[in-house]
Amino acid sequence: MTTAAPIVVSPGFAGGRLRVFNLLLQAGPQPHLILNENLFGASDLKFPVQNSHGDVVSLEVPDHGKLGHGSRAAFANALADTLPPTSRGLDLVDSLLPQPMKTPMEAAAELWQVVFPDLQLECVQRGQTGPPATKKPSGITWASARHIQAMQELGLKENQVLQGESACQALLVPIPTGELGEQTVALRETAETSLATMKALAQLVDPSLVGAWVRLRRNLRESLDEFSDRADKCGRNRGGIRRTRLHALAQAWRPHDQTQEDGLSLMSAVCSYQLDLSTTEAYRTTLCGCVGPESVLRTR
Repeated sequence: MTTAAPIVVSPGFAGGRLRVFNLLLQAGPQPHLILNENLFGASDLKFPVQNSHGDVVSLEVPDHGKLGHGSRAAFANALADTLPPTSRGLDLVDSLLPQPMKTPMEAAAELWQVVFPDLQLECVQRGQTGPPATKKPSGITWASARHIQAMQELGLKENQVLQGESACQALLVPIPTGELGEQTVALRETAETSLATMKALAQLVDPSLVGAWVRLRRNLRESLDEFSDRADKCGRNRGGIRRTRLHALAQAWRPHDQTQEDGLSLMSAVCSYQLDLSTTEAYRTTLCGCVGPESVLRTR
């Protein structure tokens, strides 16, 4: 029997927040879980998921978490429409959603015993005396290969991304469109000075060259205007793409400036990070090699 302190949580809905999974993983072999139904409240009926645009949204869970056949089908469709498309898709949603007419307590007990077969489980029914909720964070943040790639391409480090979206925005290296614009203005001024000199010289050589000079000046101005407009557009597009990628990355790790495990549901994490709930022992082994107050665990 383990001597570690039990993990006390609300039954949640469909696995609840990611923190429950993280704490059970961190506890090692034979984790001790107490599901306290007295802790189940309004926050459990707000189901946070990250959509394909990188936004973290909360879906309202119907029927106080005890879904009927119709409400379960409707909620499954809402999840399928919101979650990023993956190869697991509807199968993932169906595997984690409680079966029709299962209470959150019944569904949670079944889920966690499947995910952690060596689990020691206690259930405190509503109205019974039970221990308070476990408050400690696990210090685990999950990252997929896609997020690591985005972080590297944005020139950010793990500890910087963990500071949140606003902090990361300030850390991004500026796109050098401003410097390019300054050089374009300088070239325009130099060209205008040179053109004025050339006009006088052209008149001395042959007055008929003035017409050719006018065409030269027009073409040069048009080319500079076209280049300047294109540079500005490219800068805006690149800046917008970077902001979109940063938003998706930062919201995945710090949703609404919360820790990942408190701001995302287990279902959202399983979808976004391709977590395999059948290989918890492998994750435990990886976690043992991590040090520091926060561990970033990479999935495929």
